[in-house]
Amino acid sequence: MRGTRIVALLCLYTALLMLGAVGAGLLARRPEPPPPTATLVAPEVAALHAELRRCRELGLAAAEDEGCRGTWAEMRRQFMGRGDAP
Repeated sequence: MRGTRIVALLCLYTALLMLGAVGAGLLARRPEPPPPTATLVAPEVAALHAELRRCRELGLAAAEDEGCRGTWAEMRRQFMGRGDAP
């Protein structure tokens, strides 16, 4: 009876070691993520984003600022498209 327990424990131990080895092998095979790429932004888009940041910093006062209103209108125009279609 004691020999049976030892054999069972050895089988369990071996199975756990094999499971750990398989897991380590799977983790080691993961491909590295690609490096981040820099995106080029047109100067007019960069200026528009800078104005949006300025408006965000103004908080509620931005609703009364003409520059912010114009910037928001331009962003809506770009988002919705340039055509006059309904």
